[in-house]
Amino acid sequence: MPDHSGPLAEAKRAHDEAYARAGAAARELEEARRARDEARSFIHTAMKCARQDGMTWTQIGAAIGVSAQAASQMFKRYAEGR
Repeated sequence: MPDHSGPLAEAKRAHDEAYARAGAAARELEEARRARDEARSFIHTAMKCARQDGMTWTQIGAAIGVSAQAASQMFKRYAEGR
């Protein structure tokens, strides 16, 4: 019966554990990307409604924590699909 307790076996276990951690990290990153995309879509929809309700870019920017110019540019970039 082969010996599975030497340095090579330890290196393989360490590699397998690192691979599993990397897979978990990749899944977390993918989940974070989806959440970011959903949040951007939600913010864009809310910004569109806010503009239709007469809110200024200054008010919208203040509500989302950016300048009026940044809010306007963010809205334009999202509308253009960038």
